[in-house]
Amino acid sequence: MKRSRILAFALGTAAVALATVAPAEAAPQGAYQYKSWRQGTCIAADTPNRLYQGSCDWRAKWVQDTADLSFRNTYLNACLDTNGSDLYLSTCNSTDPGQKWYVDQFTTGWQIRSKLNLHRVTAWNSGELSLSQPLSTDKAWFERLPG
Repeated sequence: MKRSRILAFALGTAAVALATVAPAEAAPQGAYQYKSWRQGTCIAADTPNRLYQGSCDWRAKWVQDTADLSFRNTYLNACLDTNGSDLYLSTCNSTDPGQKWYVDQFTTGWQIRSKLNLHRVTAWNSGELSLSQPLSTDKAWFERLPG
């Protein structure tokens, strides 16, 4: 009888412990991956200021805040930024005009355009990401995948 009470107590304790363990971290609601139609790679980031084309994994999840137009990488919690010509990541700052992005859907796919100058994030054959002028290339089309 004493063993069954100990066993019941142990099982009850284990059940409580399992119930209080935090679930595995899920992607934030509204997180997406942006996969280049031409290159088959995603816009990814793995260290501050390192933005690249890579695997469509946890480093390639992005959330757009529609209120302030920021475009945030969920892995680094850093925002896409531009000075008008260069593309990089920075600490998110809702007053930074270089961190305002339009993420638009067209019949041919998705584009990420800077509000600063309407230039588009472009995935080049070299593996680089940069900004290009509107209508200058077809390498600026992305497929949006659930994160």
